[in-house]
Amino acid sequence: MSNNIYEIILVDDKEDDGYIFIKALTELAIKFHLKIISNGVELYNHLTDKNNFKPDIIFLAINMPLVNGFDCLSEIKADEDLKHIPVIIISTFVDDFAENTLHNNEVAQTIKKPNNLNVLKRLIARALFVVENKKLTKLTLENFIIHK
Repeated sequence: MSNNIYEIILVDDKEDDGYIFIKALTELAIKFHLKIISNGVELYNHLTDKNNFKPDIIFLAINMPLVNGFDCLSEIKADEDLKHIPVIIISTFVDDFAENTLHNNEVAQTIKKPNNLNVLKRLIARALFVVENKKLTKLTLENFIIHK
């Protein structure tokens, strides 16, 4: 984090989710610079353009048009210049297959999207704490998905 300002990218094609995410970050009273990107192609273009900022953390939805979250994650983790960026999956549904795939592909954590703003704030705060404190050692599967 540069000067205690979180450089954050949210990748989600649902505009309403972006507004809720901004509200949650704002209510956390943290300093942040947020870029909202609506698909995986735009994300990869942003990340590989030398003129753009590199995020401290990426919150990545799974179900998106053009390139889904799994493919985005594969591209990020295969790129030597990007693979160090922590990725938090944020999704309404994660089945056992997705959970295992994400857990085995260096995702920092997975957040199940809640229907409650206060819960979302708490989940984002926990994810930022994990990243800020460099607690990115491989989490056990039981601690990998946060939803409360």
